[in-house]
Amino acid sequence: MGFPVNDLDHLGVLSKRFSDYSGSILDGCVLAIDGFGVQTRCPFKNKVIAQKDYRFRKGGFAIIVISGCDVDGRFITALANHSGSTNGIIAWNSSKLHK
Repeated sequence: MGFPVNDLDHLGVLSKRFSDYSGSILDGCVLAIDGFGVQTRCPFKNKVIAQKDYRFRKGGFAIIVISGCDVDGRFITALANHSGSTNGIIAWNSSKLHK
């Protein structure tokens, strides 16, 4: 989506914009993230190992999406690798982007 993981110059620009916007409170920040559940149907038994893992704590079935925005609120990354029963911090900590 446009998050420059390996572009240090672009990461520097993102960091400066967060710092300028916040009066240096968010110094070094390059991404604002949050997680949310996207409701879906129950996955087919032949497509997943355990259907119950997709049960969402707010009801129904879901996948967890971790999204990230720049200082202007534009989405620049999204991860959708986890079932609805996964806690957002677990999804973030196991992502390649976190590492």
